[in-house]
Amino acid sequence: MPRRFLMLTALLILLVALVGAPPARAGGDLRWHTFSAANGLAGNIVQAIWEDPAGRIWLGSENGVSRYDGASWVSYGVADGLADDNVWSIAGDGESVWCATSRGLSRLRGGRWERFGVADGLPGEDVRAVLVTADGAVWAGTFGRGIARLAPGARRWEPAPLPPQLARIGAFVQAIWQAPGGDLWFATNGLGALRLRDGRFEQFSFRLGSRNTVWSITALPGDDAVWMGTFQGVARIAPDDTVTVLEDLVQGRTISATETLAVAGDADGDLWLATRSQGVLRRTMGGWQRVGAADGLGRNYVQTILADREGRIWFGTRGGGVTLADRRPLSPDLLVPTLAAMAVSDDLPLAFAGGTLPATQNDLRFRFGAAVPWLPPDELRFRYWLGRAGEQPPLAPREVGSGALAPGSVDSEPFIDLPPGDYTLHVVVVAGAVAGPERTLAFRIASAPPAFAQAAPTVVADGAAVSAGLTLPQHMFERLRRIELRLDAQDDSTPPEAIRYEYRVLPAQDWRAAAAGRVLIDLPVGAWVIEARAVDAEGNASAPTQLRVVVPAPLWTTLLLALAVLLVPSAASAVGGALLYRRRQRRQALLRAVRGYHIPYDVGPLITLPDRYIGREHVIDTVVGKIEQNSFYIYGEKRIGKTSLLLQVQQRLILRADLEPGRPILAIFRNIQDVPQEQFWLHLLRGVAAALPAAARPPLLCLGQPASYDDLDAEQDLEQIVAHGRGGGAPPLIVLLLDEIDTLQRYDLPLRQRFRALCQHAQGQLRVVLAGVRPPLAEPGDTSPWYNIFERVTLGPLLDTDALHLIRHYNYNPYAYTRAAAQAVLAAGERKPFDTQWLCSEAVRAMLSDRRTTVTEGDVARAVEVIVAARAGEYTAAWRQLAPATRAALRAGAADLDAVAAEQLLSDGLIAEGADGYRPVFLWGRWISTIT
Repeated sequence: MPRRFLMLTALLILLVALVGAPPARAGGDLRWHTFSAANGLAGNIVQAIWEDPAGRIWLGSENGVSRYDGASWVSYGVADGLADDNVWSIAGDGESVWCATSRGLSRLRGGRWERFGVADGLPGEDVRAVLVTADGAVWAGTFGRGIARLAPGARRWEPAPLPPQLARIGAFVQAIWQAPGGDLWFATNGLGALRLRDGRFEQFSFRLGSRNTVWSITALPGDDAVWMGTFQGVARIAPDDTVTVLEDLVQGRTISATETLAVAGDADGDLWLATRSQGVLRRTMGGWQRVGAADGLGRNYVQTILADREGRIWFGTRGGGVTLADRRPLSPDLLVPTLAAMAVSDDLPLAFAGGTLPATQNDLRFRFGAAVPWLPPDELRFRYWLGRAGEQPPLAPREVGSGALAPGSVDSEPFIDLPPGDYTLHVVVVAGAVAGPERTLAFRIASAPPAFAQAAPTVVADGAAVSAGLTLPQHMFERLRRIELRLDAQDDSTPPEAIRYEYRVLPAQDWRAAAAGRVLIDLPVGAWVIEARAVDAEGNASAPTQLRVVVPAPLWTTLLLALAVLLVPSAASAVGGALLYRRRQRRQALLRAVRGYHIPYDVGPLITLPDRYIGREHVIDTVVGKIEQNSFYIYGEKRIGKTSLLLQVQQRLILRADLEPGRPILAIFRNIQDVPQEQFWLHLLRGVAAALPAAARPPLLCLGQPASYDDLDAEQDLEQIVAHGRGGGAPPLIVLLLDEIDTLQRYDLPLRQRFRALCQHAQGQLRVVLAGVRPPLAEPGDTSPWYNIFERVTLGPLLDTDALHLIRHYNYNPYAYTRAAAQAVLAAGERKPFDTQWLCSEAVRAMLSDRRTTVTEGDVARAVEVIVAARAGEYTAAWRQLAPATRAALRAGAADLDAVAAEQLLSDGLIAEGADGYRPVFLWGRWISTIT
């Protein structure tokens, strides 16, 4: 009985201990770090991870692709040459990096991006998977359009020989993987897994219907089987093709009921499963555990996993960036800070030559930095404290967090009015529970120099004190006068008797000692400046103090001068008066020449008045004359005058409607820049409704603020407007003048197709004039391409005659131009209306500052410098987006510029195309010549 009692008691104690013990944190044996867009990642939705042969990690997101080498980030997007920012998969070899995007494949080779699409043999533009096999071939899997292969060295893709039954269905490929034996595996949506062996495809299915979806395929270290993440759990295919589905239970839920997006194994034998909403499932020797956001994961929605060659494990999450799990402990030796002292007043670094700062630099802050590989900088904290010699204890330690970008850096709090003395700054870098070695910075604040008791020294002459700047009493015959200089200063560390004094008489005399602050000085006739300074025991000299002393000439010379003053003015007044009168007349003539003149050019506002609009008459005549039969697409580079042209077309159409009342025309101008695509139709039709008179406006859906107004509602409202107008006579012709149409190119494909369909099907009552930067592009599969509906019109620079008229006669311009000045404006402005008016405006401003009425070539040169300086920010932003090869080509003149890189620069108006190739425009070329 006692033995049984003891066993029950021990069991009870064990249960109480287990219940009372805190739960172990999942993944607690790892270091967890999350990198996000704040650290340099292109986007927080990470869909692909790949390690290149150099050990760098590539991450594909919905906002581009990023490369991380442990210290710095480099990101690429559409502006750099990537086919699309939405990157689904990444693969490569030692020479190239391939990215599968929603608009084709992109290859980075030799620092340049190349794009492959349907025109190159791909069966579809939406590419979801890419793989470079051991033989150097590249395989691509598309979304619903099948599989293609690019042979080594080839340019054209060849379709994979899918079995007829699979080719009819259409393969939605989501991942491609090559087994060590050479077999190729393809993960599909709805068809299970496909294996290509000896040129023949085999299908492996695990579920029925849409649940038979495979998201990823891989192998685990030490296991010859193939592992797959599926819509319902994990499937394992043994070397003998036996299929096993994991049925393990994790926290009350079977793995077979959990959507698994990725599978990976690490060097320690752990199995990792990425799930859509359950975080990461991890199987160790101790069993299964779930790792979630509370344990260090960026998000519970994990899309991909990579175990790199160094043993680190990477998790790409949806919305939480990428999370790194590292088994290795963080070495304190890596946590080494850098230190810099900054002046609080101007935030500039202070020079610690000799380790001593003057007393005027006793307002300090310190800048700490650290670069720890494979660690987000914002996980670093800097613990610091400032100690002063002879004072115990030192100031209490403080901590500040680093910024998000590498290398990590942050400023300390400011230290204001540090008293003179010797100091030591102590800094320690802390990452989590790990602290690095302490680093110190010793410096000294020198004492302040002496300060004079009075603003100016005391001067005694003839036994009386003389005020600074006044004249000594006049003597009858003496030309040399003796004065006494008295100096008195105080210091914060030197006693009065130890302060040294020095003086000098400007401009020629050197510094001389003034014993005990007293000295006698002989001064001849004239005005003299005397400087004095005090020096303390440490050698600190005060700022010189000055006083002015005037020694007057003897009295007899003054009397002689007075006599001369009475005689000379009468003789000189006639000559001086004539000269002054002539000078005044010339000045008044010049003032009358420029008084009341203004700067006649328009810089910035749209040109709405017809009499101020110069040139492009043939374009306006073409659009207005053919609007009954055609719609138009007008495109040209930025700031070339597209918006002003649309407004002129609108005024001409309104005038035409007034002259031809039998055919009413409604010309509606709408700017769709940054209009959300869900509001596009409502934005258009409300503009049409606003152009109708209130009394003649039928009941329209667009006026009721509907929640989901779409293209069908827009067609119905158009029919209502036309039917209502037909009741009173001829139906109106509605002309939509849509500016900033490049926004439409970013809308979803179905909306763009519906808009083109509306323009085509409503031709009886609707015409559209579009204006944008980029030309219209026909997309694969379009049944009604742009060129079938819209007549394309390219808007280029003005003709020479129109540009010269703009320069010389715009807005009743009263000023004249030299021939060289007019030609300089033509060359610099390149006949673009906006740039030409801006150059003329600044040239006239320079001319008026010199009080002239004719603009010279020098005035134009000054105008060019003003505009280049004003656009420096814009030019710098564009320059930073360019690849190094593109920058080098631009510096060399850009004649051999890559066509892909040139497309965006042409749209931005930064380069021009001529018979010899591309070249930077004049103003941007001038800016490029100023940078190093």
